[in-house]
Amino acid sequence: MTDFDSANYDITYDPTLLHVTDVNDGSIGATIIPVTFWGLIPPSTQGTVRIINNVPGANGASGVGTLAVIDFSVNCSNCGNASLKFTGMCALYDNESRELDSTWVGDWINISCPLPP
Repeated sequence: MTDFDSANYDITYDPTLLHVTDVNDGSIGATIIPVTFWGLIPPSTQGTVRIINNVPGANGASGVGTLAVIDFSVNCSNCGNASLKFTGMCALYDNESRELDSTWVGDWINISCPLPP
């Protein structure tokens, strides 16, 4: 990525398996990628988290890295595979406010709960 400046994206997940508890800054190379906003959509309802990043200053960031680190709590009464999907408007912008070409790919998490003693 070259001259990255900002991003906005929604991630949808199964709220019966996962709950977002926090979202923290990412980094590209030595540049911190601040999370300037994160919240549940709709508010106070688990299932979709919206994240907005914005790098301060005009230089932007170039290289490989992460936009954000998302902390989840797991509901072990419903073990299984939880998918993570990018939904809604997902976009990256450079330091001149031009949209960067990007492909958003979801993933899944296998939640294995400890067996009872």
